[in-house]
Amino acid sequence: MNSFYHFYKITAGNDTYIGKTKDINRRLKHHQFRASHPSYQDYPLYKKIRENGGWSKVRTEVLAVEELTDVGSMDREKELIQDNNCSLNKKIPGRKRFNQTYYQRNIETLREKARNRYVKVKTEYKHPKKSKEQMREIALKRIKSTKRPPTDLTIEKYDLTAEEIEEALA
Repeated sequence: MNSFYHFYKITAGNDTYIGKTKDINRRLKHHQFRASHPSYQDYPLYKKIRENGGWSKVRTEVLAVEELTDVGSMDREKELIQDNNCSLNKKIPGRKRFNQTYYQRNIETLREKARNRYVKVKTEYKHPKKSKEQMREIALKRIKSTKRPPTDLTIEKYDLTAEEIEEALA
């Protein structure tokens, strides 16, 4: 579904920031509040605003108002950020979608790497603070509370007998 987005530019000294919003007045007031609030002192935009004399010394302008989808608005904002060489934008729109696409394209390879990394360790007992006997008791309690049979790996790892499993499941 399309919405109207305002694309705006904030200039503090020689540095610029590009943003987008559906409500320009609310968003600029939000920036003004954050520029003066100590919780946001490390954000590049608000740090630069304070260094240049505060919100009253900042130039703001609406670059465009366009009717776009959410994805289209992110693409347009990214394009404006790149065209204006913005140094104050901390987040670049669309980066998350790119990473999701990478994950989706490589899901099988990534899963295989993860499986191979842990196969050697899973059949061995390893816990930094609990003994094997303590972990065995915990496994039996879990079987009893969930009423689910243990996996083959759990049976092998903690040397569980069929009688112990039946007793825990009863």
